[in-house]
Formats: sequence, structure tokens, C-alpha cells
Amino acid sequence: MNNLKLMEILSRVPLFKDLQPIERESVLKMRAVFTPIKAKEVFIKEGAHEPWFYIILAGKATVTHRGRNIGSLVPGQFIGEVGFICKEPRSASVMAQDEMVVMKIDYEAFRKIPVRIRESIKDKIISGLVDRTLQLNEAVYKKDEEIDKLNTRIADYEAEAENRLPGRKRNR
Repeated sequence: MNNLKLMEILSRVPLFKDLQPIERESVLKMRAVFTPIKAKEVFIKEGAHEPWFYIILAGKATVTHRGRNIGSLVPGQFIGEVGFICKEPRSASVMAQDEMVVMKIDYEAFRKIPVRIRESIKDKIISGLVDRTLQLNEAVYKKDEEIDKLNTRIADYEAEAENRLPGRKRNR
């Protein structure tokens, strides 16, 4: 892929959207690797220690935690940022749904880009983490509501069964 095409792609990626063209050129010069990933390939393994994160340029991926599907990723999104920033083991596995192209950014290369660019990217990563946290909180809230409804139904069924037992008065 030539630099002009890569610049066009980077201008559409939310992580780099606010950067000036000259700043996007700095990103291109960074030791990032534009990597193809085959369909069904697991490119992040839960528990692994890796000094990079990925920005999806093309294709879709599935995220799993402890073998359970917890989300999907599409072009423009990034993944692996928690392990990258905190130097912690990967909290989930990620598998390509179809053929993908990703930008793989390692820690050392990231540290060498100009501070303004690095801070802009960090701010976008933080914003993305906040969005994910809000989405997860909403999902937990919905699950709690579902559990409450199920508990109410169980209590209703138990009361109904209790009233149907021989020797019990029916509440009518």
C-alpha cells in the first residue's frame, strides 16, 4: 500500500482524525506495521504479554473473554490498548472474522513520536475506554433488570405452586 493510500485511510480513523496531515505523516513514519490478518486467525491471546496495540483498518474481529463472546470490532476501532498502556496481560482474545488489515503499534515506536501527536492519541484511547466502560455499565444494568424480572417470575411461580399443594387454601 502506498503512502498516499495510507494517509487517506488514516484520515478516516477516529484515532488520527484530529491530526494535521503533517502529523499523520509522522504516524506513518512510526515503526508501525501494517499487517494483514487471515480470517479466523487469533491475533490477540488472552493472558499474553505484548508491547503493542492494534488499529483496525479493514475487516472485522470478534472479542472473547474466557471463551465467551463479548463484542465485535470494525474498521476505525482499536484493541489491545489496556495491555499496551498498562503493560498488563491481555484481558481478552481477538479473532479475525474475515481477512483484516491492522496497524500494529509497538510501545517503543509510540514513545518516539512527537508529544502532541502521542497525547492526542492517548486522549482518544482514554475516550474510547470511557465509551467501552459506559457500554459495559449499560449492559450490566440491563442484565440486572432481566435478573430482577426473572426473580419476580420465579417468586410468582413459587407462590402459585404453593397455593396448588393439597391442604393449602387457594388465594382467589
